[in-house]
Amino acid sequence: MDFDAARAAFQTNALIAAAQSAARLSRGATDALRLGWAYEWAGRSPEAHGVYAQAVKSFPGTADAAQALYRLALLDIREEAWSAAEKRLGEALATDKLGADTASAYYWRGIAAFRLEHAAEGTGFLKKALEKGLSLDEAREARLMCADFDYEAGRTDAAASAYAQLVREGATARMSAVKTRALGELLLARGDTEAALLCAAAILARADTPAWRQMALALKGAAEEKKGDLASALTTYRAALAEKARTESAAEAALALGKLEVRAGDYAAAR
Repeated sequence: MDFDAARAAFQTNALIAAAQSAARLSRGATDALRLGWAYEWAGRSPEAHGVYAQAVKSFPGTADAAQALYRLALLDIREEAWSAAEKRLGEALATDKLGADTASAYYWRGIAAFRLEHAAEGTGFLKKALEKGLSLDEAREARLMCADFDYEAGRTDAAASAYAQLVREGATARMSAVKTRALGELLLARGDTEAALLCAAAILARADTPAWRQMALALKGAAEEKKGDLASALTTYRAALAEKARTESAAEAALALGKLEVRAGDYAAAR
């Protein structure tokens, strides 16, 4: 069975055998990389690592060697060997021969730099990746990390603008509830009630505990109140307090609800 037929049939052993045969016969870089990929596909990372490392030595300065370095870096990333991955990605990018994988290499080099606590360098790599063109999810992750760096560096206006755009694009679908709530509160404090409501809705859609429903409803109520929709805010605050949880948001919702009830003349409820 040849390589393509084995791959189409998901025949792991036949795939590796075909790749090994081709690599022995041609001794070329393309077949070496194909053998490395076959080992990866079969979950045999040590063998893949050996093939790629040999390709780097055997075909120096070529696009195939750059690709082998890139594949080695991805193997490092799977093992969370961030320092080794960052070094190999740097070497691969320095060749300027990665072609279509250039953006991905910059992206993963940026991720590795962040993991190594080199945030400034990581941000630079992520911005280069964005310039080269990333997939939607990778682009959103890169933009979020760049915004986080701006926020930590005190560039809050730039960070808030980036956060708001990401929220409006639906990026909260891949954010944790903790991150989404933090962004919602930040954007609400800056007067962006629409983005805060989107954050609250995203948390509510995935909330599986009374505590998270309460926190999301409290955020939603605060956004509605700030927006001037007081009737909705009253209803939402009451829903938050009806949850069988006592988070820090419960006290905030209770205080806000009491003030609104006083404004509405419902003194008995406010007490």
